[in-house]
Amino acid sequence: MNGNSIKENRVVEDEQEKDAYLLSELERLEKVLIQAKTKKTYKVLVSYENTEFYVEELKLFYADRISKLIRLTRKS
Repeated sequence: MNGNSIKENRVVEDEQEKDAYLLSELERLEKVLIQAKTKKTYKVLVSYENTEFYVEELKLFYADRISKLIRLTRKS
């Protein structure tokens, strides 16, 4: 038995550890990607040709909501 067999075993173990790490990292990133795709932000970025339109829609929506809330809470 020579000293090279120990080094060869260690190289194989290192490669297996790297593979295991890479596989676990791939699984983690796939989960993160799935979560990101379910968010409203992703849907807006994908569905709107120009995302500024969405921002304008939000401004109009919240301006309307605020004006309605002001009218409802105004004391007579």
